[in-house]
Amino acid sequence: MFFAGSLGFLGALEIELIGGVNNFSFHPQSRMEHSDVRKFQAYPYGLLNLSFRGDLSNALAFDISVDRENVLQNTITGTLITRTDNFRFEFGLFAGISDNFDIPDAGITGIIELTLPGIGYLSFSGSSTLGSSFDFTSKNHRETAGIEIGYWYSENFILSASAEIKSFSRYIGQYLTIRDQFIRYQFSIEYFKKNSPFTVRVDTGYETLSRTYLRGAMVNIDELSALFAGVEFNWQITHPIRIKAGIELPVFTIPAAPLAVDAGFLGFFKAYTGLTYSFF
Repeated sequence: MFFAGSLGFLGALEIELIGGVNNFSFHPQSRMEHSDVRKFQAYPYGLLNLSFRGDLSNALAFDISVDRENVLQNTITGTLITRTDNFRFEFGLFAGISDNFDIPDAGITGIIELTLPGIGYLSFSGSSTLGSSFDFTSKNHRETAGIEIGYWYSENFILSASAEIKSFSRYIGQYLTIRDQFIRYQFSIEYFKKNSPFTVRVDTGYETLSRTYLRGAMVNIDELSALFAGVEFNWQITHPIRIKAGIELPVFTIPAAPLAVDAGFLGFFKAYTGLTYSFF
Protein backbone atom coordinates (compact mmCIF):
# COMPACT_ATOMS: atom_id res chain seq x y z
CA MET A 1 0.00 0.00 0.00
CA PHE A 2 2.87 2.41 0.81
CA PHE A 3 4.46 1.66 -2.57
CA ALA A 4 1.21 2.29 -4.39
CA GLY A 5 0.70 5.55 -2.51
CA SER A 6 4.22 6.66 -3.39
CA LEU A 7 3.62 5.97 -7.06
CA GLY A 8 0.39 7.96 -6.92
CA PHE A 9 2.18 10.91 -5.34
CA LEU A 10 4.98 10.74 -7.91
CA GLY A 11 2.43 10.65 -10.70
CA ALA A 12 1.17 14.10 -9.67
CA LEU A 13 4.60 15.70 -9.37
CA GLU A 14 6.17 18.39 -11.57
CA ILE A 15 9.76 19.62 -11.23
CA GLU A 16 11.05 22.85 -12.77
CA LEU A 17 14.61 24.20 -12.92
CA ILE A 18 15.39 27.64 -14.37
CA GLY A 19 18.69 29.52 -14.38
CA GLY A 20 19.92 32.76 -15.84
CA VAL A 21 21.47 36.16 -15.26
CA ASN A 22 20.12 39.69 -14.71
CA ASN A 23 22.55 42.59 -14.84
CA PHE A 24 19.92 45.29 -14.30
CA SER A 25 21.09 44.99 -10.69
CA PHE A 26 22.98 46.77 -7.97
CA HIS A 27 26.06 45.00 -6.67
CA PRO A 28 24.80 42.96 -3.67
CA GLN A 29 27.90 43.81 -1.60
CA SER A 30 27.95 47.55 -2.39
CA ARG A 31 28.25 49.79 0.66
CA MET A 32 28.84 53.15 -1.04
CA GLU A 33 26.23 55.06 -3.00
CA HIS A 34 26.74 55.00 -6.73
CA SER A 35 25.68 58.63 -6.54
CA ASP A 36 29.08 59.43 -5.04
CA VAL A 37 30.78 58.41 -8.29
CA ARG A 38 27.76 59.41 -10.42
CA LYS A 39 27.86 56.16 -12.41
CA PHE A 40 25.69 53.05 -12.23
CA GLN A 41 27.72 49.87 -12.50
CA ALA A 42 25.68 46.89 -13.61
CA TYR A 43 26.23 43.60 -11.80
CA PRO A 44 25.54 40.19 -13.47
CA TYR A 45 23.36 38.67 -10.76
CA GLY A 46 22.77 34.93 -11.11
CA LEU A 47 19.15 33.75 -11.19
CA LEU A 48 17.81 30.38 -10.04
CA ASN A 49 14.43 28.79 -9.51
CA LEU A 50 13.95 25.17 -8.46
CA SER A 51 10.37 24.17 -7.72
CA PHE A 52 8.46 21.01 -6.89
CA ARG A 53 4.71 21.11 -7.54
CA GLY A 54 2.12 18.40 -7.14
CA ASP A 55 -1.46 17.48 -6.31
CA LEU A 56 -2.41 16.16 -2.89
CA SER A 57 -6.06 15.70 -3.91
CA ASN A 58 -8.51 16.96 -6.52
CA ALA A 59 -8.82 20.28 -4.70
CA LEU A 60 -5.47 20.62 -2.90
CA ALA A 61 -1.92 21.01 -4.22
CA PHE A 62 1.49 22.07 -2.95
CA ASP A 63 4.47 24.07 -4.20
CA ILE A 64 7.98 24.05 -2.69
CA SER A 65 10.48 26.38 -4.34
CA VAL A 66 14.01 27.71 -3.95
CA ASP A 67 14.55 31.12 -5.57
CA ARG A 68 17.52 33.39 -6.15
CA GLU A 69 17.02 36.83 -7.72
CA ASN A 70 18.53 40.29 -7.67
CA VAL A 71 16.25 42.10 -5.19
CA LEU A 72 14.99 39.57 -2.64
CA GLN A 73 18.18 37.51 -3.03
CA ASN A 74 17.58 33.95 -1.68
CA THR A 75 14.26 32.52 -0.49
CA ILE A 76 12.77 29.12 0.25
CA THR A 77 8.98 28.98 0.03
CA GLY A 78 6.36 26.34 0.75
CA THR A 79 2.68 26.87 -0.08
CA LEU A 80 -0.57 24.93 -0.12
CA ILE A 81 -2.98 25.62 -2.98
CA THR A 82 -6.73 25.08 -3.15
CA ARG A 83 -8.58 25.69 -6.39
CA THR A 84 -11.87 25.40 -8.25
CA ASP A 85 -12.83 26.43 -11.78
CA ASN A 86 -13.40 30.02 -10.59
CA PHE A 87 -11.14 30.43 -7.58
CA ARG A 88 -7.57 29.74 -6.48
CA PHE A 89 -6.05 30.43 -3.08
CA GLU A 90 -2.42 29.95 -2.06
CA PHE A 91 -0.97 30.39 1.39
CA GLY A 92 2.37 29.45 2.84
CA LEU A 93 5.59 30.36 4.59
CA PHE A 94 8.97 31.53 3.36
CA ALA A 95 12.48 31.91 4.75
CA GLY A 96 14.85 34.49 3.34
CA ILE A 97 18.64 34.37 3.38
CA SER A 98 20.90 37.17 2.20
CA ASP A 99 24.03 36.61 0.15
CA ASN A 100 26.00 37.30 3.34
CA PHE A 101 24.32 34.26 4.97
CA ASP A 102 22.86 36.34 7.79
CA ILE A 103 20.40 34.82 10.23
CA PRO A 104 17.30 34.03 8.10
CA ASP A 105 14.12 36.07 8.24
CA ALA A 106 10.76 34.34 7.88
CA GLY A 107 7.29 35.37 6.81
CA ILE A 108 4.04 34.52 5.06
CA THR A 109 3.02 34.59 1.41
CA GLY A 110 -0.26 34.23 -0.45
CA ILE A 111 -2.20 34.57 -3.71
CA ILE A 112 -5.93 35.00 -4.41
CA GLU A 113 -7.14 34.53 -7.99
CA LEU A 114 -10.63 34.85 -9.44
CA THR A 115 -11.31 33.35 -12.88
CA LEU A 116 -14.15 33.46 -15.38
CA PRO A 117 -13.25 30.62 -17.78
CA GLY A 118 -12.95 31.81 -21.34
CA ILE A 119 -13.26 35.48 -20.30
CA GLY A 120 -10.50 36.53 -17.91
CA TYR A 121 -8.95 36.47 -14.47
CA LEU A 122 -7.87 38.76 -11.63
CA SER A 123 -5.20 37.92 -9.05
CA PHE A 124 -3.68 39.54 -5.98
CA SER A 125 -0.43 38.43 -4.34
CA GLY A 126 1.71 39.48 -1.42
CA SER A 127 4.30 38.43 1.13
CA SER A 128 5.93 39.95 4.17
CA THR A 129 8.56 39.12 6.77
CA LEU A 130 7.18 38.59 10.29
CA GLY A 131 8.92 38.77 13.65
CA SER A 132 12.08 40.53 12.46
CA SER A 133 12.64 41.85 16.00
CA PHE A 134 12.96 38.38 17.55
CA ASP A 135 16.37 37.12 18.64
CA PHE A 136 16.16 34.01 16.46
CA THR A 137 15.51 35.95 13.25
CA SER A 138 17.52 38.62 11.46
CA LYS A 139 16.64 42.31 11.28
CA ASN A 140 16.25 42.01 7.51
CA HIS A 141 12.81 42.52 6.00
CA ARG A 142 11.26 41.38 2.70
CA GLU A 143 7.95 42.51 1.22
CA THR A 144 6.14 41.94 -2.07
CA ALA A 145 2.76 42.94 -3.50
CA GLY A 146 1.23 42.42 -6.92
CA ILE A 147 -1.92 42.58 -9.00
CA GLU A 148 -2.60 41.07 -12.43
CA ILE A 149 -5.61 41.11 -14.73
CA GLY A 150 -5.96 38.97 -17.83
CA TYR A 151 -8.39 38.78 -20.74
CA TRP A 152 -8.90 35.96 -23.26
CA TYR A 153 -8.87 38.12 -26.41
CA SER A 154 -9.46 35.13 -28.68
CA GLU A 155 -8.93 31.40 -28.69
CA ASN A 156 -5.22 32.01 -29.43
CA PHE A 157 -4.37 35.17 -27.46
CA ILE A 158 -4.38 36.22 -23.81
CA LEU A 159 -3.81 39.88 -22.93
CA SER A 160 -2.67 40.78 -19.43
CA ALA A 161 -1.54 43.76 -17.38
CA SER A 162 0.22 43.63 -14.05
CA ALA A 163 1.92 45.75 -11.41
CA GLU A 164 4.29 44.56 -8.72
CA ILE A 165 6.55 45.92 -6.03
CA LYS A 166 9.17 44.10 -3.98
CA SER A 167 11.65 45.35 -1.43
CA PHE A 168 14.43 43.98 0.75
CA SER A 169 15.84 45.91 3.70
CA ARG A 170 19.20 44.71 5.04
CA TYR A 171 20.49 45.73 8.44
CA ILE A 172 24.22 46.12 7.81
CA GLY A 173 25.18 47.59 11.17
CA GLN A 174 24.28 50.17 13.77
CA TYR A 175 24.81 53.01 11.31
CA LEU A 176 23.68 51.56 7.99
CA THR A 177 20.55 49.93 6.55
CA ILE A 178 20.26 49.31 2.80
CA ARG A 179 16.85 48.92 1.15
CA ASP A 180 16.56 47.63 -2.43
CA GLN A 181 13.23 48.19 -4.15
CA PHE A 182 11.86 47.17 -7.54
CA ILE A 183 8.61 48.48 -9.07
CA ARG A 184 7.33 47.12 -12.37
CA TYR A 185 4.33 47.78 -14.64
CA GLN A 186 3.93 45.22 -17.41
CA PHE A 187 1.69 44.51 -20.39
CA SER A 188 1.84 41.07 -22.00
CA ILE A 189 0.47 39.26 -25.04
CA GLU A 190 0.60 35.46 -25.00
CA TYR A 191 0.05 33.39 -28.13
CA PHE A 192 -0.85 29.70 -28.09
CA LYS A 193 -2.59 27.29 -30.42
CA LYS A 194 -4.49 24.13 -29.69
CA ASN A 195 -2.37 20.99 -30.25
CA SER A 196 0.74 23.11 -30.87
CA PRO A 197 3.78 22.44 -28.65
CA PHE A 198 4.82 26.12 -28.73
CA THR A 199 3.68 29.18 -26.81
CA VAL A 200 5.13 32.69 -27.05
CA ARG A 201 4.70 35.63 -24.70
CA VAL A 202 5.79 39.20 -25.47
CA ASP A 203 6.23 41.65 -22.56
CA THR A 204 6.74 45.39 -22.40
CA GLY A 205 6.45 48.03 -19.71
CA TYR A 206 8.18 50.33 -17.27
CA GLU A 207 10.32 49.43 -14.24
CA THR A 208 12.27 51.23 -11.51
CA LEU A 209 15.15 49.84 -9.48
CA SER A 210 16.30 51.81 -6.44
CA ARG A 211 18.69 51.44 -3.53
CA THR A 212 18.24 53.54 -0.38
CA TYR A 213 21.09 54.05 2.08
CA LEU A 214 19.90 54.90 5.60
CA ARG A 215 22.60 56.27 7.88
CA GLY A 216 20.78 57.56 10.93
CA ALA A 217 18.96 60.69 9.80
CA MET A 218 20.87 60.76 6.51
CA VAL A 219 19.12 59.23 3.49
CA ASN A 220 20.67 58.74 0.03
CA ILE A 221 18.90 57.12 -2.92
CA ASP A 222 20.23 55.70 -6.18
CA GLU A 223 17.42 55.15 -8.70
CA LEU A 224 17.33 53.86 -12.26
CA SER A 225 14.19 53.44 -14.38
CA ALA A 226 13.77 51.82 -17.78
CA LEU A 227 11.35 51.04 -20.57
CA PHE A 228 11.75 47.33 -21.24
CA ALA A 229 10.76 44.71 -23.80
CA GLY A 230 11.11 40.94 -23.66
CA VAL A 231 9.99 37.64 -25.09
CA GLU A 232 9.57 34.15 -23.63
CA PHE A 233 9.27 30.84 -25.53
CA ASN A 234 7.88 27.54 -24.24
CA TRP A 235 8.32 24.28 -26.14
CA GLN A 236 6.66 21.02 -25.12
CA ILE A 237 9.31 18.70 -26.56
CA THR A 238 7.69 15.49 -25.35
CA HIS A 239 4.77 14.73 -23.05
CA PRO A 240 6.82 15.06 -19.83
CA ILE A 241 9.45 17.65 -20.89
CA ARG A 242 8.91 21.35 -21.54
CA ILE A 243 11.69 23.86 -22.28
CA LYS A 244 11.49 27.56 -21.42
CA ALA A 245 13.76 30.40 -22.57
CA GLY A 246 13.47 34.16 -22.40
CA ILE A 247 15.33 37.42 -22.77
CA GLU A 248 14.51 40.96 -21.70
CA LEU A 249 16.18 44.27 -22.52
CA PRO A 250 15.73 47.63 -20.76
CA VAL A 251 15.76 49.42 -24.10
CA PHE A 252 15.73 52.97 -22.69
CA THR A 253 17.16 53.80 -19.25
CA ILE A 254 16.30 56.86 -17.19
CA PRO A 255 18.66 57.51 -14.25
CA ALA A 256 17.61 59.86 -11.47
CA ALA A 257 20.22 62.60 -11.07
CA PRO A 258 22.96 62.61 -9.93
CA LEU A 259 23.18 58.94 -10.95
CA ALA A 260 24.51 58.47 -14.50
CA VAL A 261 24.45 55.53 -16.91
CA ASP A 262 26.79 55.04 -19.85
CA ALA A 263 25.61 51.58 -20.91
CA GLY A 264 24.36 51.33 -24.48
CA PHE A 265 21.32 49.56 -25.91
CA LEU A 266 22.67 46.14 -24.92
CA GLY A 267 24.26 47.33 -21.69
CA PHE A 268 21.53 45.74 -19.56
CA PHE A 269 19.76 42.43 -20.08
CA LYS A 270 18.00 39.55 -18.38
CA ALA A 271 18.27 36.08 -19.90
CA TYR A 272 17.14 32.71 -18.60
CA THR A 273 16.42 29.15 -19.67
CA GLY A 274 15.23 25.97 -18.04
CA LEU A 275 13.06 22.91 -18.26
CA THR A 276 10.04 21.36 -16.58
CA TYR A 277 9.55 17.62 -16.12
CA SER A 278 6.08 16.26 -15.38
CA PHE A 279 5.44 12.82 -13.95
CA PHE A 280 1.78 12.87 -15.01
